[in-house]
Amino acid sequence: MNMERVPAIHLKFNHLEKEYEPIRVCVEGYFSGEGSKFQNEFNVLKENANNIEYGFPLLHEDNWKENNILANNGCLISECNNKNKYSLGYRNCTGAVIVGTDKNTGENISLFTHQNRLKDLPKYHEARDLFLKNLEQRIRELVSKSKPGSIDSLLWGGEPEGGDISDYKYMIKIISEKISSELGFEPVVATGPTTKGLSTDVYFDNKNRRLYIVQPKDKNSPTNEDFMASDIDSHLDKYNPKYNK
Repeated sequence: MNMERVPAIHLKFNHLEKEYEPIRVCVEGYFSGEGSKFQNEFNVLKENANNIEYGFPLLHEDNWKENNILANNGCLISECNNKNKYSLGYRNCTGAVIVGTDKNTGENISLFTHQNRLKDLPKYHEARDLFLKNLEQRIRELVSKSKPGSIDSLLWGGEPEGGDISDYKYMIKIISEKISSELGFEPVVATGPTTKGLSTDVYFDNKNRRLYIVQPKDKNSPTNEDFMASDIDSHLDKYNPKYNK
């Protein structure tokens, strides 16, 4: 499978040693009912992949156990391993990928998340704290297995329309802060919230450090631009100034 033919957006990577590649991302837009033109490639990618199935526990608990996924309150974190990873149906949800190079094998190893929005309200704080504890656990596992200077990370955002944009900003904030505190660098947000009410599918090619974000068509939208997590307010000003009023 020649995944290298997919164009990539070059992201900041000054935290990486020169021998290690940054994660590159392709944002593919589609019209409703059209589907991805790379579906055949994705089908091959999925043959050696962890599917981080998002949904109701009764329908997906077997998948979570089989794939050693940490799951609580709609927040899923994959196992740290050398497999490809993907998750479908990001709407209001956010996601993250972290990848490093294994000290012993020289292969890339990664973890991948799909989490529902958690509001900054007391009744959500227990779920938030457990999610961040699980994320910390998996990040530290990856760091302990990885060569220094080989780790990179990206976030991506959900679709906030119909909800409170503060939820989206809050999730990007708490995830980026946890990643920054554990890894020592601020992650890039690969793409902001989509402007249409359809879901986003995300695939990660672990070997080649390629992230594919397949989402509704948003031509010339600032939501397709990457930005630093700490710059979310200025990014959203371009997306829709009313969000920061």
